[in-house]
Amino acid sequence: MKLELMLCAICQSNLHFKFSKLSEDASKSFNIYKCKNCKNWQIYPVPDPLELHKLYELDYFSKRTKRGYDNYAGEAVKKSVISTLVKNLTDLDFYSWEKNLNDKSSLEIGAAAGHCVGYLQERGWEACGIDISKSMTDAARKNKIQMIHGDFLTYNFKNTKFDLISLWATLEHLPDPNQYIEKISKLLKPDGHLYLTTTNTGFWAKIYRKKWRYLNVPEHIYYFNKKSLVYLFNQSNLKIHHAFTYGSGFTSKYNMSIFLKVIKFIADRLAKFFYSGDMIVLDVVHSRSTSL
Repeated sequence: MKLELMLCAICQSNLHFKFSKLSEDASKSFNIYKCKNCKNWQIYPVPDPLELHKLYELDYFSKRTKRGYDNYAGEAVKKSVISTLVKNLTDLDFYSWEKNLNDKSSLEIGAAAGHCVGYLQERGWEACGIDISKSMTDAARKNKIQMIHGDFLTYNFKNTKFDLISLWATLEHLPDPNQYIEKISKLLKPDGHLYLTTTNTGFWAKIYRKKWRYLNVPEHIYYFNKKSLVYLFNQSNLKIHHAFTYGSGFTSKYNMSIFLKVIKFIADRLAKFFYSGDMIVLDVVHSRSTSL
């Protein structure tokens, strides 16, 4: 494909080549392109749906690698996921908003083992998750978590509308984020909220480039920033109500020394304060919403 024919999937502007990155098993090389307008990054070639489906049915959720998890359905991962969830919900002022709701309905897209779905169920929500991984949806159901095994884009939700739809670290995995956001917009109640976290190509991405900890190919297809996300949401009459970032280049490791833990603690807080974290958290609403 000629470079001049390659357009940004988010804003349709021209892309330019940044660098190449090997998949973790070194079996395939992927090119990383950056949009000249919205600054979004995306990989090429984009994996086809069948390739992505196989990716998440192999050892992605059971074997600890740079691109996977160690027993995602287990208690250790659940504890970590819920800890991060509570921090994000607190910063999003979720608990105050929740108090004003009568019927509380939620949908999580890419819910995996349903840890976040289960948390909301315990709080009295009519909560449901959907995921393409059968092993994860089966694990969730064993824990009495309401879960759909299927593709969000093709699943028929009939006339169901949701107060809350969430995409926790999922948007970067989707081959066509525009279609997802368009359908989400239709499924949200008029005063509903979309919560999501995704990768943020801020300070740390620019410093580490191809060694950036979230540059995981091919499962991370798009690498966003606030500007590119504004473009994405505007196409579906959504707007960002609140946004913040978190996470520094210091990753959590087993048996970290006290010194490294202190450095990470300081770096993480500086990243959040200066809006330079490598994850971005968003509260998104309908642009016509009058509830805010």
